[in-house]
Amino acid sequence: MTNNELLQQGIDLAKSGNIAQASILFAKIVTIDPKSELGWLWLGRCQTIFGEKIDCFNKVLSINPHNEEAEGELAALKSLKVNSISPFLDQPAQNSTAAGQQAIPTTDGATPPQKKNWVRRGIYLLVGILVGIYIGRYIGNSLAANGFFDRIDNFIALRTITVPEFTGSSETPVQTEPTPTALPAASYDKRLEQAWPLIMQANDLFNSQKYGDTVPVWNQALEIVPEYVDGYYRRGASYFYLTQSQRAKSEYDFYLQLAIKDFDKAIELDPDVADYYIMRGSAYNSLAYQQAARDDFQRLEQVAIENYQYSEKLPHQEVWNNLQTKLYLTMVKAGDCEKVIQNVSKLINNQTSPAPGLHSVLADAYYCTSNLDKALEEEDEAIKLAPSSICLCERAYILYGLGRFDEAMETIEKSLSHQPYYGGDRYYFRALIYANRGSTEQAQKDLDFGMTQTWSRGGLLSYVQGKIALAQNRNEDALFYFQDAEATYLDEGPMLDQIRQDLIALGGVPRDPQKTSFDITPIAFP
Repeated sequence: MTNNELLQQGIDLAKSGNIAQASILFAKIVTIDPKSELGWLWLGRCQTIFGEKIDCFNKVLSINPHNEEAEGELAALKSLKVNSISPFLDQPAQNSTAAGQQAIPTTDGATPPQKKNWVRRGIYLLVGILVGIYIGRYIGNSLAANGFFDRIDNFIALRTITVPEFTGSSETPVQTEPTPTALPAASYDKRLEQAWPLIMQANDLFNSQKYGDTVPVWNQALEIVPEYVDGYYRRGASYFYLTQSQRAKSEYDFYLQLAIKDFDKAIELDPDVADYYIMRGSAYNSLAYQQAARDDFQRLEQVAIENYQYSEKLPHQEVWNNLQTKLYLTMVKAGDCEKVIQNVSKLINNQTSPAPGLHSVLADAYYCTSNLDKALEEEDEAIKLAPSSICLCERAYILYGLGRFDEAMETIEKSLSHQPYYGGDRYYFRALIYANRGSTEQAQKDLDFGMTQTWSRGGLLSYVQGKIALAQNRNEDALFYFQDAEATYLDEGPMLDQIRQDLIALGGVPRDPQKTSFDITPIAFP
């Protein structure tokens, strides 16, 4: 099928309301032909995330600066901007009417004002918040309740506090908060005394997990004492934890970059504090999972490992639980599985108390080396000690690798029933089992829903799309999807081996990796 035929098929799907399928086709078109104006234009129209829509339309204008349709789409998006931390939150304009409806005219032909409605809703909201706080004080001893109210606090903070605004999709965004390079004339002690109330306020907000409130206070404090090293660490940690509240990938990446920049500055000012390296390693670990290509993923995981390992040589300010578990899991993801098996096996033998996290990491390492019987043994031990939807998902992968497909289906369904939202890759996995059974329609439904629960694309998603295409005798499409899956599936092990076998069976070869350039500050090893 030619690119023009794919484009027409995608447009027909989009116009008929099948947006998910159309988006997949347009993504394929711009992968094959990155200069396709119509491909980027229609891909932007099918995106559901505000920032990704803007990225696509900007791409059209980079190809053809005079494309009026793209200019019109961008103008419409900008008109929807509301007063929030970013223009990329997908929110409707306050005064817009519902799609396809007209405003109801008054007797004199004017549109009735909406002010009373908003005042009334504001009162309802205020009453609801007060009632919620009142109830929360009585159920405050409940961990679940505390977690709920913390999330409410963060939600409100993110929409009422000014933090640096993301205004584009550049790979290395510019930090917009004031950080003077020249030190003020007053002595450090006097400036520190002046900034101390702000520092105490910022620490209190941080300890209360009000990260959106914390950032602007640190901005003020660091303007007074730009050499106060812990301020960069704390502000960086605030950016890092703000990523937990982001629904747009573009904003998530933006705050990660700001966090890394602050951790870099803290390490530049004081390179002998372990905590700074631990948090920078965690930020690089999170950034790794946002990469599409396995090579990029593993390179960033290696950077995270270097930071974790270097921190072991330095004094800590804080207590870090499960740091060893995090280090060894990252090593598995980077492909250093044999070493993890040796080290973690020794750790487990020397443990005086149960360590479910270590058993789960060891299971991952055995899976990576295709020792599936040992992997299943360790995963079952982890589940026995601390059952979770993640461990159940990992167990399903192991069972699938062993050819025990019915048990794999039963286990992944337990994982989904335990936690049906987020972790959309689990729906991709169940779709794979459906595809193998010949239930391509059910497989496609799982793929469509899975894409609403994760930012992850390529990898297992592409592999299942290839399976569906193969079942429909679309061998050329299947080959494309298998190549994409081979390049973007992140984990070493039996699943990646199977993807490669299916690719070779169609006469295909892995495509050459295109490495991304990252601005990484190296560690100055003594």
